[in-house]
Amino acid sequence: MTRTHHDWLRTGSRILLGFAGAMLALIMVLRVPWIASDVPLAYNEGWNAYHAVAVRDGTMLYPSLAETGTVNNYPPISFLLVGTIARVGGDPIRIGRMVNLLGLLLTVAAMVGVVRRLGGARTPEATLFTVVVSMLPFVGPWHHYLGINDPQMLAHGIMLGAAWLIVRAEGSPGATAGGAALMAVAGFTKHNLLPLPIAMLAWLWFSGQRRAAWAFMGGGLGAAAILVAGAYVAWGSAFFESLLATPRLTRLDRIPEMGIPLLRTQLPLLLLAAIAAIMVRVPPLTKWYFGLAVVICLAMLSGEGVGQSGVFDIGLAMGLVLALAANASHDKPSRHRVVQVAVLGWACVLGVQRLWGQLPAALDNAHGRAAAQHAMVVQLLQNSPGAVACEAAADCFRAGRPWTWDAFNVGQAVKMGHPAGARMIEAVTTQRFAVISMQNWPDVAPEFIPPSLRRALEAHYRLADSVGPRLLIPR
Repeated sequence: MTRTHHDWLRTGSRILLGFAGAMLALIMVLRVPWIASDVPLAYNEGWNAYHAVAVRDGTMLYPSLAETGTVNNYPPISFLLVGTIARVGGDPIRIGRMVNLLGLLLTVAAMVGVVRRLGGARTPEATLFTVVVSMLPFVGPWHHYLGINDPQMLAHGIMLGAAWLIVRAEGSPGATAGGAALMAVAGFTKHNLLPLPIAMLAWLWFSGQRRAAWAFMGGGLGAAAILVAGAYVAWGSAFFESLLATPRLTRLDRIPEMGIPLLRTQLPLLLLAAIAAIMVRVPPLTKWYFGLAVVICLAMLSGEGVGQSGVFDIGLAMGLVLALAANASHDKPSRHRVVQVAVLGWACVLGVQRLWGQLPAALDNAHGRAAAQHAMVVQLLQNSPGAVACEAAADCFRAGRPWTWDAFNVGQAVKMGHPAGARMIEAVTTQRFAVISMQNWPDVAPEFIPPSLRRALEAHYRLADSVGPRLLIPR
């Protein structure tokens, strides 16, 4: 029997799907030793841990930057969750990493559910394809977000779970309002998840589901009002000051400066998603989400400190478009097989690139060396007789030392002329700290160490010889 081009496409897509799935599994396995260790996986891990400890110990969750040198400009739900679990027992950083992985599972499951409700095929092959495209952000520019102590994935999991509930409701006002309330909870977990709620409202309104749209607005705004009122009762005006008045420099030239490197590895998939959205009958909701994610997320990059987390919605929206374009049960099989082969081919390229960096590091015991260096830094911080400061807050957290320096936010305070910036420069010039822990001195981004603070550090501190580019001591 002669094989048709559709048969070849089906065979090719299945081979590529198996290969891509196996590579994703291997990438996850290679990440496990890092997730299980004390080595900081990201700058924010210690930052999040100190805020979770504030919940655990009943201290100030929203401190004054001017008075303490630290600030919390995130909403509270993730800290309440991790801090409450930590009261029972456990390390807040490891708890936060497990919450991150739970959020990842919720995100992937919700993506599968949304794709199915919007007309995607329900076969095991289609489900695995959706899982693969849901995980692609962790192979590209967002790879270091896998299993870190950060609320991003929990928020996305809740947000996409709410989207599944609303799509499943098929216009029911009550269920739609409940889904909108859950989206408000997601926003109180991470506050920059704007594209999906706006896309959902636009889809409901312009698809003629006006009752559901009004219910969506009522449920979302009502839940948000309750959450804001609760935050005011718990933390007073400090909550609003921390979220809304923390110094932050905004630069329009930062959009191409950050956006191009972040999206370069995703550009083929972005173009493919845009083409597929036109050539294949993709549901309007996903088109709204994809378009708004690109516009809103790139605009967010104008704020200093906004990096991978600011554009996560682009990767997730792209995944929904591609999953539906590749598995649309109502469209021509040959057309969506072409999309499958193209997507999976590029996914395999990304997977090989990622493993090209991970496998040699694993074979060379990079984790063991990083763990040994981190343990040495922690021991030196523990044994230091004077005050210490840590650019990577996880160093001070593991050493059991007080948190005295919120490096990024203090760096922004220096640039914006905030009193907290002047206090930090004074502390450096008077050599108040016996030891300052750095991630990689002098290679530090100016968003964290502005020129005036760098000059003070160079004039009054020098690298200790014992642990490479990690510790500064007074001259």
